[in-house]
Amino acid sequence: MDIVIKNGFLIDGSGAPGRKADLLIEGNTIKDIGNFADVTAETVIDAKGKAVSPGFIDMHSHADFSLPFAPYAESLTYQGVTTLVSGQCGASPVPLSPLSKPEFIQGLGENK
Repeated sequence: MDIVIKNGFLIDGSGAPGRKADLLIEGNTIKDIGNFADVTAETVIDAKGKAVSPGFIDMHSHADFSLPFAPYAESLTYQGVTTLVSGQCGASPVPLSPLSKPEFIQGLGENK
């Protein structure tokens, strides 16, 4: 295995209660979930005291206003958000042309 995440509190998104579990990861795929105390891997992550989840969905985001000057969305990914829905309010500035993007960013007060 490439990665073993051990001792985490797994919230799998199925609606089932969270539980203590280890994850075996190979490449970009979760290969197995269970108790793997004796398994070794290239990378071992001790998640004791932490929640382990496949990611969170922000169903009503206004990130379409911040993504033009923060395209990697660090503020979202640091919180575990892996998917977002934006633009549903009808005021989205996207898509921006290369000519209008600097004007939009300046209008938001960002100096990039």
